[in-house]
Amino acid sequence: MIILAEAGKDDRRLREHYEVSEGKDFAIFKCRYCGREFSGRDRLLTVAGHPFSDHGKRDFDADIDDPELSNERDFQRAAIFELQAQKWINGEMPHVIEPFGLDAAVFITTEEVVGLKLLEFKAFAGHRPGGVGFGDRRGEGPQVDLLCLPEEALRKLSALIRWCFADLTKLRGDRRYAILDSSGAKRAAMGHVGPGQQNNFNVGRCMISPLTWREFVTELVAFVRAVSVLQSHHP
Repeated sequence: MIILAEAGKDDRRLREHYEVSEGKDFAIFKCRYCGREFSGRDRLLTVAGHPFSDHGKRDFDADIDDPELSNERDFQRAAIFELQAQKWINGEMPHVIEPFGLDAAVFITTEEVVGLKLLEFKAFAGHRPGGVGFGDRRGEGPQVDLLCLPEEALRKLSALIRWCFADLTKLRGDRRYAILDSSGAKRAAMGHVGPGQQNNFNVGRCMISPLTWREFVTELVAFVRAVSVLQSHHP
C-alpha cells in the first residue's frame, strides 16, 4: 500500500496505531488514539506515522499500553492493577489497602521484613483551569496535613510516599503521567499550602518531566520494590 511506503514502517507497527479496513479504492486507517479516519488517498501520513494537521504530530513510539481513563478513580485502579500484575520474587507479596491515610497503602511482605508504601493519585480532567484540587474546601485532609510538614520531614518521608499524577486532557499514548515525592508535590502546588482554603496542584508544574504509561509504571514498581521496612521478622 502507498501509505505503508510513505510511513516507512512495516505493516505490524502500522496496525498497532491504526485499525485498517479496505475501502472501495483505498485502505481506510482509523487512529486508535483519536478515532480520526484517513484513506490511502490522503498525503498527510508522514514518517512520524500520524498527520501534521490540527491533530498534531505523533510517532510510532507512542505508548500503546496506555489505558483509557475517564477520571481519577480509573487512574488509581489502573496503577494498582499494574502493581498487582508484576512478577514478584523472593517471597514478596503486595497487599493493597484503599484508602489508608492517602489513597492507597501497599504492604510488601517477604521472609525477612514487612514494608509499606503510600500512594496518592490525582487526575486533571479540565474541570478546574490549570489545576487539580487536594483536601477539602476548608483546606483540611491528610494530603494538606502532609504537605504542611517542614521540608526536612518531607525529605525523610521520600522513601515512603509518592504522588501520582495524570493529565487526562492529553491523548492516550502521550506523555501524560508524573510521579513525585512529597517535596516535589509541594513545589507543584498553586501558592501556599494550608488550612482555610481550597488547595490545588498546578498541572504544568506536575508535568515538568512527563512520562508515558509504561515509564510511569516502571518508576512506580521500582519505588514499591525498594522496601521501606516496617518490621523485621528477625530480632
